[in-house]
Amino acid sequence: MADPTQYLRIEIDGAQYLLPSAASLAIEQRDHLVVNDTDDTPAAAWRVTKSARWPAYCLDRGFQPVKHGRWQRAVFLEASPHPIGLMTGEAQLMARTEVRVEPFSPPGPAPTRFGQLFNGAWVEGSRAVLVFDPAALVGYLQALGGRQ
Repeated sequence: MADPTQYLRIEIDGAQYLLPSAASLAIEQRDHLVVNDTDDTPAAAWRVTKSARWPAYCLDRGFQPVKHGRWQRAVFLEASPHPIGLMTGEAQLMARTEVRVEPFSPPGPAPTRFGQLFNGAWVEGSRAVLVFDPAALVGYLQALGGRQ
């Protein structure tokens, strides 16, 4: 998914968002992840590799971590020291002809030291779909795990 003009439409707690497809490193189905059933971390699940566990976070509409079962896959984003995941109900690649994203700056202070979570919007009829800023999203997810 290296085309920066394409987007993944993802669902978080029933709401739709776009993520630049170039930011996505991997998409894993639920059955390929190890679900977290402890309270020692806000991560909902992990993708286990030979050398590390990649955490994946499930968020509610207020972008707070939750551990409910309403996700089907995780979208993993490039991050250091290892990729970090965001749970989604769906992940659909949108062709560049289907989406026209316009710059958007949310009001108020940024929720992370990396800036606002959104940097664009796609207006589809009377509905606006916000576009994640990948760097800010990664920073926010890492902060949930205590790595800011």
